[in-house]
Amino acid sequence: MSNGNYFNIFEKIQDWGKSLENWERLALLQLSQKGSVEENDIKLIYEEFKIDKGLIQAPAERKNYDLNNSFIPQSIQQAQPLILSQIGEIKGVNAIVDGQTLCCGPKLTVVYGPNGSGKSGYARILKAACFTRSPFTTIHGNVNFPSTKRQRPSANFTFADSSSVVFSYGIPCPQLRDNFAVFDTSCIRVCIDSKNDFKVNPYGFDVFPGLVDVIAKVKRLLEDEIQKRTPNFPNLQISGSLSEVAALLNNLSRNSDLQKIKELSVFGPTEENKLIELIKQLDEFNKKDPSLILREKRLNGKDIKHLIRKLCNMGKLIDPLKHENIRKSIDEVKRLREVALAASAAQFGNEPVQPVGTEAWRALIEAAIKYNNEAFPNKSFPVDSEDTRCVLCQQPLSTEAKVRLSKFLSFVRSEAENNLKKGLTKIVDLQKELDIVDLDFFRNEATGYRTIESYDKKLVDRIKRYIDAAMAIRKGLVSNLRQEKWEATSAVQESPIKSCEDLRIKLAQEIRILRKQGISKQKKQLEIEIQLLSDRQQLKRIISNVEEAIINLRWLDKAYEQKRLLHHKHVTDKQKALAKELVGKGFIEQFKIECDSLGLKLLIKVNISGSEAVTCRSLIVGEIDEELPDPSQILSEGEQTAVALADFLTEIGLNKHPIGIIFDDPVNSMDHIRKEMIAKRLVEEATKRQVIIFTHDIIFTHHLAEAAEKAGADKVKFTACTISTGLNSTPGYVNKTVFPHIHYEKESEKLAELYLTEAKNLSGTGQKEKLELGCGALRAAYENFIQRQLFNDVVNRWREPIMATALSKIYFDQAVIDSVVEHYELLSRYEKGHSHSPEFHEVPLDMAFLAKEIIIFKEIKKKYCKAAQDYKDKKSEEKKSVFS
Repeated sequence: MSNGNYFNIFEKIQDWGKSLENWERLALLQLSQKGSVEENDIKLIYEEFKIDKGLIQAPAERKNYDLNNSFIPQSIQQAQPLILSQIGEIKGVNAIVDGQTLCCGPKLTVVYGPNGSGKSGYARILKAACFTRSPFTTIHGNVNFPSTKRQRPSANFTFADSSSVVFSYGIPCPQLRDNFAVFDTSCIRVCIDSKNDFKVNPYGFDVFPGLVDVIAKVKRLLEDEIQKRTPNFPNLQISGSLSEVAALLNNLSRNSDLQKIKELSVFGPTEENKLIELIKQLDEFNKKDPSLILREKRLNGKDIKHLIRKLCNMGKLIDPLKHENIRKSIDEVKRLREVALAASAAQFGNEPVQPVGTEAWRALIEAAIKYNNEAFPNKSFPVDSEDTRCVLCQQPLSTEAKVRLSKFLSFVRSEAENNLKKGLTKIVDLQKELDIVDLDFFRNEATGYRTIESYDKKLVDRIKRYIDAAMAIRKGLVSNLRQEKWEATSAVQESPIKSCEDLRIKLAQEIRILRKQGISKQKKQLEIEIQLLSDRQQLKRIISNVEEAIINLRWLDKAYEQKRLLHHKHVTDKQKALAKELVGKGFIEQFKIECDSLGLKLLIKVNISGSEAVTCRSLIVGEIDEELPDPSQILSEGEQTAVALADFLTEIGLNKHPIGIIFDDPVNSMDHIRKEMIAKRLVEEATKRQVIIFTHDIIFTHHLAEAAEKAGADKVKFTACTISTGLNSTPGYVNKTVFPHIHYEKESEKLAELYLTEAKNLSGTGQKEKLELGCGALRAAYENFIQRQLFNDVVNRWREPIMATALSKIYFDQAVIDSVVEHYELLSRYEKGHSHSPEFHEVPLDMAFLAKEIIIFKEIKKKYCKAAQDYKDKKSEEKKSVFS
């Protein structure tokens, strides 16, 4: 296939991805990296979808999923193809033994192993790690262990460039997935659908049905969210109400005035009290005579008016001007006292009895004057006569005493003293004013109390607190006046007068309305107001749900539009265009060439078509214009496998990057002729790329080795491996047995001696394993001896028998034959780890046994070769005598 026919689907997808939205690019990345999209991936893709479609707000920093080269398989050309050199550190794969290393050659590697040897375990690792169409990629752990003790399957892959990668089952490994493809006979099953049509989806095109599936899943998630976010309108509506709130809730839409609804949802203590009051009024209207209601309201209004007057009268106690007047009066008395005391000190500072001018002294003088008026009516104080006596001590007054008393009289009748008396009188008057303020008008039995309580219990508490505060203020003011000392009073409470006045006005309005409208209209109005308040109360309880519903309705309007626009037409269109391009790259012509190389001589036509983003290659056997059965009914199982193999090789050839290819028993149900043809074709492919083949078919193994030998080591370097069981039938041992080919079997005698040498340096299980390997190698030496020498290649395990004339060259020696059979069977039993049969002596498997068997084998060969040579010499002499 020419370079111009190369076709890389991923490069095409990379270019196409530039026109896609971020969520679709993410889906393509997941499909390209992992081959499928898991549930968590779908959730992330859906979130990106909603961002792209404006259904949620984009984060401040959003990741952009570009289809760059690092994510696109095979989009970057490597300088050299990636060559697998070995697989090691295998853990948790079936029951195969740990610690084995499977080495691979750069061109052709053939791994031979019989059924149950563990060969399939190694192949399963590659199927799970590399690209394959096989549906059987599951790796099971060792079923002999409980699931809790099974290790996660893993292996270390080393490449020819010395790089390596650890593959862990279930985690995509791009190095393996993008550089190696695996084929086994189960791949044929993906080519036959439920209608038995022989179809296959081209490599890389599976991203299109995968993307269609992602779109369908995103659409389902969108539908689910639409259903989830569709409001439950009955739970939000208020039936049987004509209020503004009910009208808004019963007609919710994306255009609903959310701000207005939020305002109506405010329902605090004020609204709650009002609702209680309205319900009480309505109840009152329903129970009482209308005339009694009017009368009660009028009386209640008078009670409230009287209460307001009482409260206003209390203003004297809390009036700041009143407080200021009291403070100034106290300060004035203090000042006048200081003046009087100063005057007294100036006049009477030298009097023998001190202090003079104090309150007690002044009271004493006033009392003496008053008593003097009683004792000596119409006489001055002190009485000016010789026999005048003191009104206190009743002793005669001296002239000095009379003079002193006269001075005292003049002092207490002075202006300073008169001013002080006036100040004291004012303080007494102020105290009386405070005392006469009524603070006992709001007792529980008072009509005003009962009236306010019937309308507003909280207002009752306010009035009480207001009166209590007024009492405390009065007490403080009285104390200040009595002590003639100013101290600040307690804080003034907010006056309830306005609230009482509002209530009085409200009652007056209700009375006017009742007189004007009558009870029936008022009841109707009350019912409307109660309904509105009740609906607002309900709205408060559900406002968060209402707000969410309106937001969801606005979201749903966008979501329904995006759902309508969400389809996969652009995906199917691109798939069809690329499928058409694939046809143009010569796929059909190359496929026919591959069919010819594999011996498929039927008239096979290929039809590449697609629908729902699934590109299929359908095979048609026979003439198109005839109605023929499906290919699966015409082709044998072997032919179907060969067709699938041809399809695989064609597809690999289209890739300009020479990826390695791996085959797991690709010739099941094949005859020996087609096996040889397939072997030659795969060896030819090994000249272009690394080819690894797992097989249990010894004939196919021989054909591969022979074809590689004919191609030459310079073109196809052949690497041989075997997989076999070990002790206790444990599978997975690498190169424990001799590879079934003449080249390796010729060396088996030397290999047995090598194992014997290695066993000498070991002990226990290690020594026993080496001895078993030696037995196996020696057994292979016997097989080679029997075929090549004893039967002179007349009986060949891999090729057709040679001409019967060769039988004349066979030398028969029954003793030799018996010895060969005996020791061959003995070695076979030891090599497989079995005990001896009863007919054999109990000979322990040790170094002496293996050394002895090697010597016996050499003696048998030597004896046979000498006898054969003697036989040939004898026959030669006989011919000479005949001719002579």
